[in-house]
Amino acid sequence: NHLMKTRYNNEVIMNLFSSTKLKYFIAVMEEGSVSKACEKINISRTPLSRAISDLEFCLGFELFTRSKNGMIPNQCGIKLYNRVNPLYSELLKIENDLKNEINKTSLRIAITTKIPDSILSYLRNALNKNNINFNMHSIDLVHNDYSALQNFHDIIITEGNEPPTLNVTEFIIFDIFMITSNSFPKKMSNNFTVFHEFSKDEKNISIHKYFPYPTKMQPFIYNDIVSILEEIKNGDGILISTAPFVKIIKNNDTDFKITKISTKKLFLETKAKTKEISKIISSIVDSFKDLN
Repeated sequence: NHLMKTRYNNEVIMNLFSSTKLKYFIAVMEEGSVSKACEKINISRTPLSRAISDLEFCLGFELFTRSKNGMIPNQCGIKLYNRVNPLYSELLKIENDLKNEINKTSLRIAITTKIPDSILSYLRNALNKNNINFNMHSIDLVHNDYSALQNFHDIIITEGNEPPTLNVTEFIIFDIFMITSNSFPKKMSNNFTVFHEFSKDEKNISIHKYFPYPTKMQPFIYNDIVSILEEIKNGDGILISTAPFVKIIKNNDTDFKITKISTKKLFLETKAKTKEISKIISSIVDSFKDLN
């Protein structure tokens, strides 16, 4: 379960960044005595003293002078502490940061670069609406170790015609629309611009059925959408987008012609087939049904 996974990961981090021997050595140096170090890290004297002796054996020299008054750092111990402590402090900071990251309950979602921005925005809103904490970032499917991506992410969302692997749990169908002026295609300038929100792969934009393939293709920026829509009304451009954006236009303006030109699929893939992940995937799929 999640708790066992968290404990295991925390233990791995501890073993990876700071050995027990080094931890006990630093504690004795900082507290000034074995008894105070034992009290700080909540262990008995015997395992701490044994760990210090093991560290000295590994190094090949003593770090402390033993006496009736306890263990006093010698020159080797002081030199080692001065060199190790700054690095150890930084490792502790990294360790704590990683622990905090592991203990987060946020969902790790990876998306491929071909997914339109309006679809991603709709997806984020759907997750937020369901009070799901998540981190989302882009990945490249041409990865040297795709299985590593699968193991690291809770859900991978890809766009395409065929599922990328056998781990696909669900798929979503979304439509692509062409937004033009009401007078299209009669009143179009010769040098109009096709604004789109897709990758550089022009095969994603199925508009060649309607007119000769344009020479000017331009990804549109949402900050410029007012001026872009004005160009479309004037016959100087068309916009290729998806249902979430089309829905906004329909609700606010009727001066456009909207034509469905193609259909795409999103594949939702996960290796973590838990009830929680399955429930989240189902909620994502259900939210997209409202668009169709």
